This record gives sequence, structure tokens and C-alpha cells, in this order.
Amino acid sequence: MLLTTSLGAAPVDFAHEVVPILRKHCVECHAGDKKKGGLSMNTRASLLEGGENGAVLTAGQAQKGKLLEAIVSADPDVRMPPKGDRLTSAEVATLRAWIEQGAVWTEGFAFKQPAYEPPLRPRQPVLPAAKAGRPHPIDRVLDGWLSEKGAPTPAVAADATFLRRVSLDLVGILPSAEEALAFAADRRPDKRAVLVRSLLARNVDYADHWMAFWNDLLRNDYAGTGYIDGGRKQITSWLYVSLLANKPYDLFARELIAPSADSEGFAKGIIWRGAVSAAQMPELQYSQSVSQTFLGINMKCASCHDSFVDRWKLRDAYGLAAIYSDHPMELVRCDIPTGKPAAAVWPFPELGQVDAAKPRDERLAQLAALITHPENGRFQRTIVNRLWHRLMGRGVVHPVDAMQTQPWNQDLLDVLANRLVESKYDLKAVLEFIATSQAYQSRAEILSRDAEDKGYVYRGPRAKRLTAEQFVDAVWRLTGTTPAKIELKVPRAAPTAAAVKKPAVEPLLAAPIWSGDLAGGRLPAAGETRSFRRQLVLDADVESAACVVTCDNGFELYVNGKKIGEGDNWADPKSFDLTAALLKGANQIVLVGHNGGQKPNVAAAWFQVNVELKGGARLVPGERRAQGGRPREDGDRRFLGMDDELAERPRDLRRRRQGQGRRQGRRNRLAAGLARQGRGVAQSRSPHGRDARRRRRHEQPAGPCQPDEVRPAAARVGSSEPRADRLHASERAEHARGHRSFQRPGADQSPFRRRRQAEEADVDVARRARALALPLRAEPRTRSGRTQGRRRHRRRRPVRTRHRRPAVGGVHAPRIPDHPLIAMNSPLPLDPSLPEPLARREFLRMLAAAGAATLSMGAPRLLAESEKLVQPAATADSVILIWLAGGMAAPETFDPKRYAPYEKGLSYDRVLSTFPAIPTSVDGVRICEGLENIAQVMDRGTLIRSAVQPDLGSILHSRHQFHWHTGYVPPQTVACPHIGAWMARVLGPRNPVMPAFINIGQRLEGVGESEELKSFTTAGFFGGEYGPMNLPFPEEAAAAVRPPKGMDAGRFVNRDREFRRLVDATPSRDLLSDHQHESMLRSMDNAYRLLSAKERAAFDISLEAPEVQKDYDTGRFGRGCLLARRLVENGARFVEVTTEYVPFFQWDTHGKGHETVAKMHAEIDRPIARLIRDLEQ
Repeated sequence: MLLTTSLGAAPVDFAHEVVPILRKHCVECHAGDKKKGGLSMNTRASLLEGGENGAVLTAGQAQKGKLLEAIVSADPDVRMPPKGDRLTSAEVATLRAWIEQGAVWTEGFAFKQPAYEPPLRPRQPVLPAAKAGRPHPIDRVLDGWLSEKGAPTPAVAADATFLRRVSLDLVGILPSAEEALAFAADRRPDKRAVLVRSLLARNVDYADHWMAFWNDLLRNDYAGTGYIDGGRKQITSWLYVSLLANKPYDLFARELIAPSADSEGFAKGIIWRGAVSAAQMPELQYSQSVSQTFLGINMKCASCHDSFVDRWKLRDAYGLAAIYSDHPMELVRCDIPTGKPAAAVWPFPELGQVDAAKPRDERLAQLAALITHPENGRFQRTIVNRLWHRLMGRGVVHPVDAMQTQPWNQDLLDVLANRLVESKYDLKAVLEFIATSQAYQSRAEILSRDAEDKGYVYRGPRAKRLTAEQFVDAVWRLTGTTPAKIELKVPRAAPTAAAVKKPAVEPLLAAPIWSGDLAGGRLPAAGETRSFRRQLVLDADVESAACVVTCDNGFELYVNGKKIGEGDNWADPKSFDLTAALLKGANQIVLVGHNGGQKPNVAAAWFQVNVELKGGARLVPGERRAQGGRPREDGDRRFLGMDDELAERPRDLRRRRQGQGRRQGRRNRLAAGLARQGRGVAQSRSPHGRDARRRRRHEQPAGPCQPDEVRPAAARVGSSEPRADRLHASERAEHARGHRSFQRPGADQSPFRRRRQAEEADVDVARRARALALPLRAEPRTRSGRTQGRRRHRRRRPVRTRHRRPAVGGVHAPRIPDHPLIAMNSPLPLDPSLPEPLARREFLRMLAAAGAATLSMGAPRLLAESEKLVQPAATADSVILIWLAGGMAAPETFDPKRYAPYEKGLSYDRVLSTFPAIPTSVDGVRICEGLENIAQVMDRGTLIRSAVQPDLGSILHSRHQFHWHTGYVPPQTVACPHIGAWMARVLGPRNPVMPAFINIGQRLEGVGESEELKSFTTAGFFGGEYGPMNLPFPEEAAAAVRPPKGMDAGRFVNRDREFRRLVDATPSRDLLSDHQHESMLRSMDNAYRLLSAKERAAFDISLEAPEVQKDYDTGRFGRGCLLARRLVENGARFVEVTTEYVPFFQWDTHGKGHETVAKMHAEIDRPIARLIRDLEQ
């Protein structure tokens, strides 16, 4: 692990700080057709080109240019501007800082807009002929373009590179070792295309990965300060399900532009705290979000004033806002009302216009239709440009939110857009189209520092850094620590093929709601509309609520006078979040049903609601049924699925279960006694009373709308014996062994109790399966070795853990029958094979048992060579942490910046890096000159170039080292363990005789800031046994583990006995806790053991071959790397090798920085590269 840090200044905002200054003072004479003095400031390239008298500025060197000299000059023949107001000192300072930072310019920006106007409608480009066996449309376009530019065709990337790239791009996860081997062994010519299709078919991985892309684009899942509770409605559930189902993009966009209750969070924007600019009103946010997301138009500037950077005006931004607004709007320029009304118009009337007189919902529907119009090529080009950028590292139009910019290849953009339309707006099809091209499969482009200054030239895909999500997933996969359960409140599973073919529950059967007509022998009239009302009384505030509804042929749903949603396709049930709509007390629910058809026909509806109240009570759907299981025939007055009962609170449920458990226990003991006597048990049941009423209610045949229970079709009513083919996998295993706690309850138990007990059974199976895999016994034993009966009894009882169903947007979704779209709301069974964290109490109990066993060892373990020590199985590999302390910064090592050749007297403010960048063994990754050997092994690991740390005050070096090594922000009131101590404590040694934590190269005495260094080079509150073995000089390590001359086993024992006596007698003993005392004694045991072990030879680097020592011997650091390799080869768990930070000494470069860093490069380059190669072998 290589860690460096660097600091930088905040950049100047070109668009908002520099452009207004140049527009006010310069562009009148130096932009567009006006080039006084031959100087044009229209673009960055023309500005850098200069005028008749040469260059006017040099990027990064403000003092060299003539621009600032003319601006501040008092000479009337030289000063600029020659007339009008002079630049203020603040404006001059802004320009100076901008030039020093490289004169950064928004790509594509020009003061006078070019003649280019992007085409609105789609176009069909003529494709060049295929070349060199590359028939893919993308390759044909690019091959023709490269021929015109005289540029070579990029070479194809290796299989391993392609596999890693496409896996990360499409599903965000590194391929497994098995996948890599299988792909390498595959000899099919189309194996890359097959791989692309297989990755895109992994719907859950695809949805998980692309959620981050869409969250950023749609401003979803925002959290933190800045807006009040309720000021932002998330659309996570709607978005995830849309990705999971691969919803067509035109439908996806329409549902966001003209939203339903599920997707309205995008349109509603954010309600900010306090007073905000008029440009941040929700209506203007809607204008900005819709235009930027779907059209690539930046309306943020135009929401306050006419845009400085493109052609959009204030009226354009307010035109879209007025479409969304439910009240008249006034144009407000820079927070000053203009008195002019804002007209509800959209900016491309060529395709049609919104009718401003229509209600808001109709206006939004019209806008959605216009934006997704087949003739709106801008809508199509914007999204395919985003996807190209995502996969290739740079957009065809760049930046992707500035679609007014001319693309570097218009034909390529149109080929991509046409593919989207041909696939019926299938985004996966576009991703497959790109990923199967030779262009995507080429080697990554090697970037030069001045590439963008001369204009973009396609040379292949660009290497991309891992996103935060990809990085975490990669670490999880490489370390085998992927969580068994993802805490995501969305249904993360699509219906399986088996579930679609043979549903686990009965199909959805709608029940008639025009029951009065049916009772009279009449069918409802075609085209008839009726309203059905229901009052729902709630005793407490609502924690969460959701409903599912459908109607033949259509419906609108209202709650307390507010329209919640509608549907026009009875085969597509709609789910709605009712959390905000339902209130404590009486709630009025109205369902307006529409019957279609050309003649009288049956009309039907299905409605179900789940409500969870604050305090734990729930309304559970449980429709009361008349004899025969059919709904009551009062459909005009009631809703189906609304006849709910209040479920028991957890406390009441627990009490009732305890009573039932005691009664069942008595029955079991009676049954056992009778069985020993050969007599059966006849359970008589009264035909009256509570049990009989419950039994009669639940012995009714299952009706069409019975979502909360699954009754096996062939199961005998009242039987406690389930059909094996209907049981969950975990239940089948226990059923086969006859374990009574996993038998499905009888018919005298409620559906709520049956569902709860099945969940508890799953949890108990998982808990017991984990216990069987533990290295220590989880159950305490008595001295006689028998398990205590009480604890054994507790282990056999189900664990009462509440498991909630998968949630949609934080609302517990009702369980409904299998359906191609909504079956994902079904609860997922708990897989007992998946590992889960141990309960803290259980973990501590086992830890205490392990500690007691350790303390019982007594005297120190001596003479390790002749002793049979128990060596536990390794649970992780060793770690070597290479710590580069002191003066080398990121721009001088692994993150090179703009190169400025070193020269004597070079001003520090001109320097970003005095070392040029060199290529490495990884395409597109470059590091600094002087690290050539490390560059050759860069493909063996991962380079993390970004790290953010808090401001830790003036003692910068040691405090940051403390933070990095411990994870704690100093200062701390307790001693914090070093990362090596954590590994020693949690993982233990790989070899019992080797120290688990060894620190090489850092002196802790006689150096500056030694006390600060000691504060983190420690085991902290873990105890001395987990602390480091410090070896500041690698060549003296062998002597450190050599026993004194004449020391034998007997003297070891005597010395240990005397040491323990002195420790007990010293006054400091009273200051030590028992834990610290015992830990210190165990550390002595470890030291004695090492002194008598054959592994002592690992500490002697002189035993290495001379040529090996030569490769490593660049100084103390290099010899430390060699020692670290020998130690981990012999079982050390964690070794840190440091370059040793000593203030104003070797590794701090306050003077002669370039020369000193060059020496540092030479000291670390060869040893690190050799260490990596040696560890590979």
C-alpha cells in the first residue's frame, strides 16, 4: 500500500468569475469578427495564439504574459481597455489567479456563438465501407474518421483487460477468478459478445451498478443539511424497479416529466431551508432538471439571467417552469421582479407546443410527449452521449451536459441515437451495441498533457478511475468480506423462471364491485363510471402505508380529497405510497372505477392496503368472507381487501405466545407419558369458544384475494403436517429430520402467527448453521462436560427476530400474487448458507472462553523447536505496509501533474511537478520519472490516488500519521491501536512463534516528534501482547532475536519467575488492569518462545544470496523491504516498512527539493519492485 498526500488551492470559476470580466472589458474588441491587434479572445485556443505582437499570456505563468501588464499599465498607449472603466484590483487578482491555475476554459465555450446549431430532428448518416474485417457500424464510422485524420487504428486490448473493463462498466463488479479462467479458456470467436450479453442479463447486478449513475443524474438519494425534512422526496424504489425491469427510456422519461406519486420526487425538487434565490424555486428546479437531464441544456444560468455561456435566455428557463407551475409566474431577473409574465412554452416549437390553457397535469403530459417525440433527435442523442461517455471515458459531445457544443463526430452520435430508436429505447441494447464494437474493445488511450489544447482526437477509450461504489465492491470481493445482506429498501430480485411457470400463490382473481347489478342479474353498462367510498379509522399516526390497486378497465384513487394516482390497464396493478396521505383518525378513501367495452360486461377491481402505525401496531389485510369463501355482496358500500383487523402489538403477542407455550408444554409431557404406556392422545375440541371461532374462520377455502397466506392445494385442512414440496428449503431439511419446531402450525393458528413462525424457523436454521461452522463451541459446558440443560433448551427455541418484507421507498409493500412486474415485492427467503455477523453477546461469550483457555497455560512456553504448538488455519494473507513518510508528495511520485522542467531558481509557485510522467504496465496509468521499476509492476496492484482527511492542525506530519495508522482523529484520551495491532488482535499470528506485528525502519528514541510517533506505534487498549516488535535497523534484526550467551532453558524459567515476582511487587502493578497485566505476561511468553525457535533465521538478511541483497540494498529502507519479505515468508502477519520521518532530516525536503526527491526515488524504486516480484513467486 503506497500512501502520499498533496494540497491544492480552490480553482477560479471560469464561467462565473472570469467570463463576466472579459465580457465587460475585452470581448467588444477581441471576439467574433473583431480582432483588434490581431488578438481574438473568442476561444481559449485563439487567446493562447496571441496577436500581432505575439503571445499575450502563458498558461500557468502570469508574470510572463503581456495581458496583465497592459491591464495594470498607466501608459495611455499601452493600457487596456483604452477607454472606459479600468479593472478593479479584485478583478485583476481574479485574472492573475486564473492564469496561474492554467487559464482553465470551459470546453466548447466561445464568447461569440459559432454558426454551429445542433440538428433537432434525427438523421441517417451514410456509413463508410467496412475496413480490415470491422463491420460494426461504430467501427465503420470511426475507421473512416481515422483515415481522414491520418491516425492509426487503436490495437485491440487483451482478453483479461477487456474482461475487467466490461465487467466494471456494465455491472460494476470485478470478475471472479473462476470467470477469468473460464473466459481465457473459451475459444469461441464471439466470446466477447457472449460475455457482454451475459453481463447485461444479470439484472440485479445491473440495477445495483447503474443506480449510482441515475442517482447522480436525477439528484436522487440526497441526504444531509440544506433542506428540511419532507423537502425532498426520493424516487429510489421507482428508479430501482425501472432499472431492474429495463424500462424503455422514452417511458422512463415520461414518468419523470409527467410524474406519478412514485416518481414525482424528481419533478418536485428540493425545498431549501430559509430564503433562497428565485432561481431555486421548485418550478425553476423542474426547468433545470428536465432540460439538463433529457436535453443536455444547462438552464441554471438562464434561471437567473440570460446565460453567459450559451444561447438560452431567462424566458426559456421560465417557460419550462411555467408549464410545471400551478399558478401564474413572473419573470425575475437576478432576484428583481421584472413585472413581465412567464409564458408556458417549451424551447423547440418546431415539434409542437404546450397548450398553456390546459390544467397542469395535461400540460406536463404534453411536455413529456414533446420531449420524447420520435422526431426529437436531441432527446435521443443526449442519453446515448451519456452512455458513450460512461463506457469510453469521453463524450462524443463533451461535456455531456452541453449538447449545444459541436460533437467531434456527428455521424457517430447519430448512429448511436438511431440504434436507441431501433431497439425501442432499450438502454441495454445501446450498451451492448457499444461494448461489442472494436472501438470499445481497443487498448486505452495514452494521454498527453497538451492533448486537449490542440482539440480532441479519438485514439481509443480512456482509462477511468473506479467509482466509490466500484472500489468498495472490489475490496469486498478481493477480501471475501461481501456482506451477506444488502440493506436496501427495494426489492432486489426479479421473479424466477420457476415462479413464472408455477406461481407460489394463486393467480390474481379480481372480484366484482358492481355487485348490485350482478345480484339483480344485470351486467354493468359499458362506459359506466361509479365511485366507491370507504372510511378507514386509524388509532395512531402512520409509520408507513402502501396499497396496490387495479380495476377493469380503469380507475382513479383519492385519499382525503387528494388524488393519489390512476391506472388504465387492469393487467398492470399500481402500487402507491400512502404514508403521507393517511392521518390519525378518520380517512376517506374513494375509488372511481370506469367500465369499458362496447356492451354491458363484468367490471371488477382489486385493492389491498398495508398500514403500520407508530408504536408497532399494523393493519393486516384479511378480508372477512361469507360462507364458501366469497366476498360479501355489498360491493357498492365496501372495498375488497379493506376489511382489516388490528394485529397484536409485540408485547401482547409475546405474552400470548408464552401462555400457549406453557399449555403446549403440558400437552407434550402428557403425550409423552401416554406414549410410554402405549396409549394415544385424543384432543377434544369444543365446538364453541374462541378456538372454535378461530378454527372455523381459517378452515374456509382460500378465496381469490388472500395475499397473506399460502395454503397448499393438497394439504388436509387442520393438519399440522405440511406437504414437503411446498416447504422452504430450510424447512424441508428440518422436516425430514422430524424437528418439531419447524413443522407448519395447525389450522387453529392465525395467518399472522403462521407467517411469523415460518420466518422464525428460517432464522433459527441460519443461526444454528453458523454455530456449527465456528472453531469454538458456542455453548458453555459444566465441569462434567455435559451441556447445561437450560441453555440447551434455549438453543432449541426459535430466535424471535422480526423480519420485515422488502420495502419500496421506505414503505412495506403488501405481498401480492405473482405478476411479471410486481412479484418482486414478495419476501425473499433467508438463505441459511449465507454468513451473517454473530450477535455481540455470543461473540463475547466465545471470546471469554478462549481467553480463559489461554490464561490456563501457566508457565511460559519454552524451547519451541521441540514443542508441538497448535497452529491455527490461516484466515488471511500477510500484509506489508510500505509507509513513505515525509517530503515526497503525490505529484512527485504516483499522481504526476503538469511538468515544469527543473531549473535553478525556479519559483515554487510555478511548479506542479518537476518530474515528467512515464508510462506503466497499465494502459493509461502514468507515474513520475525515477520510478521505472515500479512502473513495470504497476499491473500487480491497485493505485489509489485520492484521499481526503480533516484539518488536524499545525503538527501536520505526526497527526496525519496517527490518523492513517489508527483510524482515530488525534488527540485521543486513550491509547489507540495501530492498524498492525488490530490485525494481530483480530486475525492472530500465522505462525505461533512469529510476532504478528513487526515495525521496521522507524526509530522511536532520539528523534524529533518521537513522543508523537510512539502515540500510534502501539497496541493501545488491546494490551502489550499485540504491540509491535520494533526493528529500526534491519541489519541488526538478527541480533535482536539472538539469546544472550549462556542462556539455557533453566535460566529462561528462572528469569521468567523473577520477572513475574517483580511485576507483582512493583507499585505500578496497582495501576495496571488485570487485562493489561495478563497481556504483558503473555507478551513475555511470546518473546521467550521466539528466542528458542528456528524461525529466528528469518531475521538475518545476510543469509540471502549476494545478488538479492544487492537489488534491495539502496539504503535502510531497501534492506527493510528484504527483511519484511523474509518475515512474511516465515509466518509474520503484519509488517510495516517505513522510510522514517525525521523533521528537517532525510525525508523532509525544505531545501534542494528536486535533488532530494530524485534520491528518494532511487532509494524506493528498486526495492519495492523487487519485493512485489519476489512475493509473486
